[in-house]
Amino acid sequence: MFVVKVTHEQSTRRLMLEEPYSFAALCDLVRARFELSDDALKTARLRYTDTDGDAISLNSDEELAEALSLLAGAEPPLLRMTLTVGEAPAAGGASWAASLAEAVDNKSAPSPSDGVPAPSVVSVAGSTAPSLLGAPGGECRMSIGSEDSDVVVVEDDADAESAGEGAKEEASSREEEEANNKQQEERERALEREAEQARLDAEAAREKEAAAAAAAAAAAAEAEARDNAVSVAAAAEAEAERVEMERALALVAKAEAEEAERARVAEEEALALAAREEAARLVKEEEERVRVEAQRQRDEAARLAREEEAAAAERAVWEAAEARRVADEEERRREEAAKLAREEAAERARVEAEQTRAAEERARVQARRSVVQLAHAQARRAAVVQRAHAQARRAARRAAEEVEERETVARRDIAMAQANDKAVQSAGVLLAMGCSREALAAIFSASVVEAAAGAADVGSIVGGIVDSAVSGQEQGAAGVE
Repeated sequence: MFVVKVTHEQSTRRLMLEEPYSFAALCDLVRARFELSDDALKTARLRYTDTDGDAISLNSDEELAEALSLLAGAEPPLLRMTLTVGEAPAAGGASWAASLAEAVDNKSAPSPSDGVPAPSVVSVAGSTAPSLLGAPGGECRMSIGSEDSDVVVVEDDADAESAGEGAKEEASSREEEEANNKQQEERERALEREAEQARLDAEAAREKEAAAAAAAAAAAAEAEARDNAVSVAAAAEAEAERVEMERALALVAKAEAEEAERARVAEEEALALAAREEAARLVKEEEERVRVEAQRQRDEAARLAREEEAAAAERAVWEAAEARRVADEEERRREEAAKLAREEAAERARVEAEQTRAAEERARVQARRSVVQLAHAQARRAAVVQRAHAQARRAARRAAEEVEERETVARRDIAMAQANDKAVQSAGVLLAMGCSREALAAIFSASVVEAAAGAADVGSIVGGIVDSAVSGQEQGAAGVE
């Protein structure tokens, strides 16, 4: 769909041209909107201005399509045209409304050459050889004819004169026919001039009627313009009153809106104050909870360290006592074994003393064997005692090493807790200075960043809590040492 604005004299009409786009449809819209009569329609002209600034006339569907093609991509698609009525038709051209004149007689005038036969053409054939037209050795023969007549053959010299006279008569008839044709052509040209004069007279009459119609249309347009001016003035006054009323309503609405905005701002400020107070309360509660939790963790760590140290000491004492008990038991067993060995040796010596002197050598050998066995037994007992003492020393050393390892683990846990608290404090300081979490994640671990973010609002209070926790842990580590 295209928008076409047509201007005629002082009036402009807005037309909506819908598909299918045709020149006849545009003519119907123009005639209906401008109320043109049939006589005015015959002398009407439509023009538009192209991109070069030239005024282009419309007279066909092809020219309309070309004009609409200039609107490709335009927003809105608007074509401005100018309508003129009473303009004389251009030479060789017809009115743009000729396509709508259903009652126009399209019969053309009769052609001046209709019914007039074409002049005949007379040709004279060349003479031929006597051997082709007469007997051998005869006299010369001539043939004279035309395109529309048979060939006449004259054989004798006596007939040559009559043939010449016939050619003269035929030539005179042709001249007479040509004269008649010239007269006929002059009459036809006279008729054409009369018809052209009649057409010019009719066009002059139509132009006079068109001028009268244009004058009447101008008078009607002037009256309509006056009526339109009055109605426009009344409408302008009404519009001014409406605008004034709208301005007053707008001022009232603006005042109400400002009052509502002030009330909304006050309510938002009250809500913000309540939110800040609630946030401060929550921060205090969170600080207290963090402090209590940190104190509880410190107490729990110290208790666990003390319990672990006491348990380690108890295990070391028990292991030492157990080692001493095992060594004493081994010594007692060795002593009992030595006693039993001494008793057995004495018994064997007594028995051997009572035996005969014959067995003295055997007794001596036995005594030597007993002495050797006793020495072996004593050596074994000494080795057992040494092993027991070595086991006791190793057990005591392992106990001491375990106690030292536990103390080392406790000191390491305390140092790690201190380092973690310092890292959290440093991350909190960086957060307070405007450092982002992503930047902190490149330096600290995720747990340290989260702890620092949770304690970011606590500020210096969290730093004091961390310092007190570090000092308490250091004191606990010093006590453990």
